[in-house]
Amino acid sequence: MNKKSIISYVILVIAFLSLALTPYIASPTNFINKSNIEKLEEKKETVMKLTAATTSASAAITLIPGDAGTPIAEKLADLSGYFLIALSAIVLEKYLLVLTQYSFFGLMVPILGITLALYILNKKHYFSFFARKILPLGLALVLLVPLSVNVSNLIEKTFESSIETTIQQSEQTTTQIKENKFNKDTLSSWWDKVSGTIMNDFIESVAIMIVTSCIIPVLVLVFFVWIFRMSMSLLLTSPRFKEISLKNSKLIGNGEL
Repeated sequence: MNKKSIISYVILVIAFLSLALTPYIASPTNFINKSNIEKLEEKKETVMKLTAATTSASAAITLIPGDAGTPIAEKLADLSGYFLIALSAIVLEKYLLVLTQYSFFGLMVPILGITLALYILNKKHYFSFFARKILPLGLALVLLVPLSVNVSNLIEKTFESSIETTIQQSEQTTTQIKENKFNKDTLSSWWDKVSGTIMNDFIESVAIMIVTSCIIPVLVLVFFVWIFRMSMSLLLTSPRFKEISLKNSKLIGNGEL
């Protein structure tokens, strides 16, 4: 058995091992996935607390006599919809974390291994070109969710105390509204002070959750697409690739490929 055959068999063994071990590599209970899922669960819990706080505050404000609190109550009810969007994005990330790993290790790595083995055995350059396209795409796919989770978590840690303060202040305000005797002499000044604080805090929390749950993953995806396009551009403009393309064109013209 020659050297090329041995290398090809080794690559094929690695490819099929990747396929066989995919359920273990992509398991939600492995160290890396477990850590990322815990971060997503913490974020999910925070969003649910914020949703509950806005709902409770909105319901409590409607207890205030008159129409002074109606606009604030309606705005808070609207904010709950934005938190629902953030919650949906978090749940989607949690499932994509596992699905992308199944796709990479269970599909792309075996295809990549077979393609490389065929290239080593046959020296057909389109196999090499195909493999070079699969590899960066697969790496981008498998790294997308973990990277976005960790970047989002870093931002959330910066604003963690602010979000906790928002939830606590909202609960205190809701309790005060429910216990307030609605004395006309004190209600007006107290309400003017509290209403602005409630809205500002919740709007800031909505912005943080939307950025970390929706915008950061999109930006990470755009970054990977940019890296992929840059790498492909450098590959296509390299002298070696031009030489291979010219050689393949001649072989195709002669009917040899």
